[in-house]
Amino acid sequence: MSAQPPLNQPAPASPWYLDDDGYISTASANAKLRFGFIVADVPYEARFYARGQQAALLVSADIAPMPYSAESPAARNALYSLINGARNSPWGSCGLSPQQRITVAGEVPIARPIDPIALVSAAIRFVLQSGSFTHRVRQEALMHVSAV
Repeated sequence: MSAQPPLNQPAPASPWYLDDDGYISTASANAKLRFGFIVADVPYEARFYARGQQAALLVSADIAPMPYSAESPAARNALYSLINGARNSPWGSCGLSPQQRITVAGEVPIARPIDPIALVSAAIRFVLQSGSFTHRVRQEALMHVSAV
């Protein structure tokens, strides 16, 4: 539990600040900000960055493994079509990792001031914008994969 200021002293305006490298920091730690979360069994990772006056949250998700050709050639072809169709979507892009996992990623701009609410809101915007695609691809992939 963190120490609270005495009741007769005002609390600091905000424990968050941007350091000279563009990373959001707190008064107690100077570290890059990165966090993960899970929505509908899909793990997401979010990384904050700032360059000059622009700031954004880079959000990515590991949707599901790509089925092997032996498991279902038709499903694999259908998923390739979905992935290729979403490479330059308004919310980001879709692709395959070197480990043959289907991924989505996107960059969500964040307006200043940058605080925890802005960061979480940006992550939620990405999930909402890419959610129906992510759900459809995950369902299709998992129907044909023997082990996740």
